[in-house]
Amino acid sequence: MGKRKRVAMVLAAGLGTRLRPLTFEIPKPAIPVLGRPLITYTLEFLSRFNVREVVINLHRIPGAVRSKVLEWGKFPGRVSFVIEPEILGTGGGIRNALPHFSGAEEVIVANSDTIVDFDMEKALAHHRKRKNLATLVLFPLREKRYTPVYTDGKNSLLSIGAPSQGEGPFFFTGVSILRREFIERIPPGKRCLIRDGILPLVREGKGAGGFVTEGNFMEFGTPSDYLENTLLLLEKASPPLPGLESARVIP
Repeated sequence: MGKRKRVAMVLAAGLGTRLRPLTFEIPKPAIPVLGRPLITYTLEFLSRFNVREVVINLHRIPGAVRSKVLEWGKFPGRVSFVIEPEILGTGGGIRNALPHFSGAEEVIVANSDTIVDFDMEKALAHHRKRKNLATLVLFPLREKRYTPVYTDGKNSLLSIGAPSQGEGPFFFTGVSILRREFIERIPPGKRCLIRDGILPLVREGKGAGGFVTEGNFMEFGTPSDYLENTLLLLEKASPPLPGLESARVIP
C-alpha cells in the first residue's frame, strides 16, 4: 500500500477584529511575528509532518495574505487559495474547499492565528486506529477563556462546553483531522465546524474523537496575546518552536 496523500487546510478567512488596531490595515494571518507572517508558522509546522499540499481560505484583503505566503516561499509543496466573498465560517470554509481535497482520505485542518507544536504523527496514528470521522487535537485546559472539552477516557468526545463526568477538561487547539466523508456531511453555506459538524457526531455517539496530548500553544487573538507571546518567543521560555531554533534575545 502506498503512502497516504497528506493534505491540509489552513483557516485564514477571519476578520481579525479582536486583534485591532493591529489588523486595521493588515489581515491577521499576515501580521509579522519576529519578522515573518504569522500564518507561516502553521505552514512550517505542517511541512515538518510531510504535508505537501495546503489549501488556504481567504476573505479580508486576500491579496495581502497570498503575497506574504508566496514571498515567504518556504513551504515545500503546493499552496492553493480559496477566496470567500462572504465568510462561510469554519465548517462552511472547509466544505467549500472540498474540490481541492481530491485523492485525500483525510484532511488536517489548522488555524492561521496560532503557533502550535506537538507530535502530529501520533495524532494521525490515533485517528486512523480509532477509525474516527473527525479527531480534535486537545491539550489540558489551563485557561478559563477556552471552551472545556471532555472525553470518555478512551478519547471519544463526550461533551464540548457543557460539564461532564468524563475525563478533562481539555481545550481544542484548532487542529483537527477530518475524513473526507465527514467533510461531505457538512451542509454547504455558512457553517461552524463544531456546531454543525462535530456536535452532531457527539450526539450520535460515534465517529467524534479527541487526541489528548501536550505541547506548545500560542494564540494571537488580541493585542495583549500578541505582545505576551512575542516576548515569550524572544525569551525562549518554552521548548523550541518551528523556525525559531536560532532566536536569541540581544542583551
